[in-house]
Amino acid sequence: MAAACFAGFLWGTGALVVNLLIQQHGFRPETISFWRFVVGSVVLLAVFGRPSLWSASRGHRLAVLGAGSCMALYVLCWFLGIERIGASIPTLIALCLPPVLVTAWAVLRGRETLDVRLFLLLASALGGTVLIVLRHGGGESSPTSDSVLLAGALFSVASALLYAGATFLTRRP
Repeated sequence: MAAACFAGFLWGTGALVVNLLIQQHGFRPETISFWRFVVGSVVLLAVFGRPSLWSASRGHRLAVLGAGSCMALYVLCWFLGIERIGASIPTLIALCLPPVLVTAWAVLRGRETLDVRLFLLLASALGGTVLIVLRHGGGESSPTSDSVLLAGALFSVASALLYAGATFLTRRP
């Protein structure tokens, strides 16, 4: 439980730290994302690098590689969104949209039944996210600020799509 709480704390503060590194220290999202995955890879190899685990994952290596690639690109897109529009909106989109996408995919595949309640839940989640993004861009309007908001929102949606993709790829492994 303590590890889960600490992981949640790190995830929750991660966007703020990235925003600070970009805005005040001039770091690029690509650099932050790269080093995040280098450090994470070293930690994962130290914890899970035993030969017995590698042989047990033999049938799932492609899925794991695909999921890892999705996660790396997810984080990069998330950081690019943060660079453009701050930490709150990209984080909101990255957290809220993947469950909607996974649920919509389950409905399309016939694994989930779309009833009125589920439809209202999905519509509310999407509608609320759109309203918050539009509210965020509701101040002074200029072509530059509108295009920056759109680019940040699109990078954030791409990050959510990639996170959902990683979820699909790791279903079996």
